[in-house]
Amino acid sequence: WENLLKKNLQDLRVWRAFISQEKYLGSVEDARKLYKRAVIAIPTTHWELETFCGEWMRFERECGTLDSLYEAQRITDKRIEKFREAQTEAYQQQQQSQAYQQQQAQVAFISKQIPKFQTTNYPCPDL
Repeated sequence: WENLLKKNLQDLRVWRAFISQEKYLGSVEDARKLYKRAVIAIPTTHWELETFCGEWMRFERECGTLDSLYEAQRITDKRIEKFREAQTEAYQQQQQSQAYQQQQAQVAFISKQIPKFQTTNYPCPDL
């Protein structure tokens, strides 16, 4: 399992399969350690991070102690906060990019509408 995790550190399917095996074998403490490792290893930009954090919290409510639940809550809250910050930043960048593209399209449209002035050598009148 460890070699598979090293190659697929960001793949939640691998983490879930490993955790399921530990649960099936009754290794609650090992499953807890895997949840913690996974939540820390998964990047805050991963689209499933929030769901996975919820899975860990459910596990702790069902199988853990009050202390393990608090620890999981502390860790998942931090990760979810970073996840949401990353989502907000990505959304803002997308909005800025769209606004810039719209502005460039407007400039291109307007520049096509304005007739091009030809410069000629007209004599300047004496004032």
